[in-house]
Amino acid sequence: MDNISLYESLRQIFIQYGLPGIEYTAYYFIAVNSFYMLLLVLALLSVKKRKNLKPFTGQMDHLSFSPAITILAPAFNEERSIEESTKALLHLQYTRYEVMVLNDGSKDGTLEILKEKFALYAENLPRWSHLGKGIVRGTYKSKIFPNLTVIDKFNSGKADSLNVGIDYASKELICCVDSDSLLEQDALIAVTAPFLEDPTTIASGGTIRVINSNKLENSSVTERRFPKEFLPAIQLLEYIRAFFCGRVGWNSLNATIIISGAFGAFKKDAVVAVGGYQTDTLGEDMDLVVRLHAYHRLKKIPYQIVFLPEPVCWTEVPSDWRTLKKQRRRWSIGLAQVLWKYKGLLMNPRYGTVGLIAFPYFLFVDLLSPFIEFFAIFLIVAGVGFGYFGQYAEVLLFFISIFYGSIVTYAAAMIDDSFDENRRHFPSLTKIFMFSILENFGYRQVHALWRIEGVLKAFKKDHRWGSMKRKGLTSGG
Repeated sequence: MDNISLYESLRQIFIQYGLPGIEYTAYYFIAVNSFYMLLLVLALLSVKKRKNLKPFTGQMDHLSFSPAITILAPAFNEERSIEESTKALLHLQYTRYEVMVLNDGSKDGTLEILKEKFALYAENLPRWSHLGKGIVRGTYKSKIFPNLTVIDKFNSGKADSLNVGIDYASKELICCVDSDSLLEQDALIAVTAPFLEDPTTIASGGTIRVINSNKLENSSVTERRFPKEFLPAIQLLEYIRAFFCGRVGWNSLNATIIISGAFGAFKKDAVVAVGGYQTDTLGEDMDLVVRLHAYHRLKKIPYQIVFLPEPVCWTEVPSDWRTLKKQRRRWSIGLAQVLWKYKGLLMNPRYGTVGLIAFPYFLFVDLLSPFIEFFAIFLIVAGVGFGYFGQYAEVLLFFISIFYGSIVTYAAAMIDDSFDENRRHFPSLTKIFMFSILENFGYRQVHALWRIEGVLKAFKKDHRWGSMKRKGLTSGG
């Protein structure tokens, strides 16, 4: 009798609070995906505009006043891909650039491969600033490629490695890339175009695409293929959604606060003025962009920070659960740390759309959505226990809100498809739509758990770079 009474009491509590909770969380996810749809529309308009400008930016490399740029490529245990990626960087369609590989105390054969394949010799190089704290063991130049420099240093993390690279960089622009990634041949032409279009531009970012399973020839992607493995396939959707909906859309609102650490160009003087990359967060790329926004707005210095869809960088994404967990947990930690560190920007009109739109979105959506999602799942499970599953519109509304995201993913993929002018057999849109539905069953929940774990760990003083298990950049992924 007592058990029946307890059941009825809990059932009444669920009716009073649980069912409205399901409804409110459903409205939350519908609102989130509706905002994504707005970003999608803005992205579509922006992409159409950029496609019209493409023929003009392609001529920029031949102009005598094209900006000189130093490519900074931090490397930590990258022996599988360091030769291929470095060769690709050395054969870009650009005239005034140097490549600087920053060996951050690798414990594998990264440095030995660089020495052997590129005929490195020791040479003392001038250090123009002192942002980096890591101890440099040696500086090298290549006998084969005069524009290749290698800095060998003790391990101090990615952010500090980039600062060391900035210290040695001799060009007016710096371009930060991951050493395990491949840039499109015209990527530098495209990413530097905004600096000529508008002299107030201080930062420019490009699109990151998934390289797993693609066909490679001469360090270039010649055919795009849908990944053969489950995890890279799901991540393909995430990258398409993030860049051809999120990043392009945010740029239309003048609220770009993330330029991927895998590929971004900056005015060196602007980066030095704000103290370079910071080592107190795991989101050093986001931290730098937010700090650039804050610095220039507080000092009322005209500036532009832009994201462009046409500069493309190809990257290998994790193909095993353990590596992916480490990466996503790290991203979540970095996001939480940056939002807390610059909490003064939140809803502050002094910072324009960055403070009024971008910061609230990244707080209430990117950071808190996994907590809200698991709260909704708990309520739905409770509803099943109390016999309410399928009887109320709130449950249906919740599932509709979830699959709304599949439509956004499919639309973003269509934009990506239309923007790939090389027509390299874009992965099947049908498969993309199927996987956009499939990701909601299992993967999405596991990913949310990683993000929750990251938020909870955000304020522990553990800022290690860590390594990522890779297969190497070879044809077929």
